[in-house]
Amino acid sequence: MIVKVPEDAVVYLVGQKMSLTGTERRFRIPTADPTREYDYPVRVEVVRDGKTMVSETTHKVRGGNSIEVAVAEAADNGELVAVAMR
Repeated sequence: MIVKVPEDAVVYLVGQKMSLTGTERRFRIPTADPTREYDYPVRVEVVRDGKTMVSETTHKVRGGNSIEVAVAEAADNGELVAVAMR
């Protein structure tokens, strides 16, 4: 899984805080059965002007496949928006 986020974002996968930093973060997702799809919750937190903005999404991941998730601040309202690309 590739997660593209603002440089200062905090990323959580399946409820666990990840330690990687940077704008593009790559994670290996373990799957028990490559023929099944698994739900992976992704939480991204970014602090702007003292306020924590949060994006929480769940993505389907199949063993051996990759998914890219991009999280960015929306220009019109400043909220975090997540888009998944395969």
